[in-house]
Parts: sequence; C-alpha cells; structure tokens
Amino acid sequence: MSTQHEILIEMDKILEQLVQTAERLCALSKHGFEEDELIKLQKAQEQMVNKLTTLDVAFKNVPLKDGVEPILRESIDQKIEEFQRLNTSFIDNIKTSHGIRRPKKKK
Repeated sequence: MSTQHEILIEMDKILEQLVQTAERLCALSKHGFEEDELIKLQKAQEQMVNKLTTLDVAFKNVPLKDGVEPILRESIDQKIEEFQRLNTSFIDNIKTSHGIRRPKKKK
C-alpha cells in the first residue's frame, strides 16, 4: 500500500506532465492548428486527469502515517494554479484566434 507521501509524489509528477501539455496547447492556440493535434493533446490531458482523480481517492483512503511535507503540497498547488491559468489562456486564445483548422479530406 502506498503512503500519502508516495501518492503526492506521483500526483506531482502527473501535474508536471499536465502543465507541459497545457503549455503546448496554449502555444498552439496562439496560431491556428490542426484538429488532430488538439484531439491528441486533449486525450492525453483527460488520461492525466483521470489518473489524478484515482490518486486523489487513494490519498483520501490511506491513513496518514508520515507527515506530508509542506513543500510538496505547495508544489502541487502551484502546478494546479499554473494548469488553470494555461487552460484559461488556451480558451481565450481559441475564442479570439483563427480557431481550429479541420484536416483536409482526402479524395
């Protein structure tokens, strides 16, 4: 059984990946981009969020045996805030930019 500390370390790693994916989406959204790119990155984000949800449930069900370092919690909180900021920026960019380019249909 994992400890709360181990679960938080795994959550921190996944959040780092989530932020990196959000950064890519945000950068792409500043210019028009292909729908396929969007779908791929959003599916990756969805998988990461599902993993985080599963870890959150596990975290709540594990008795606290060791203290959780405030630095680790702060890192997680910062990554969540950064993801939220990037996600808002992505949405704003999509609303104001050229939008998504649909792939050309093959004849």
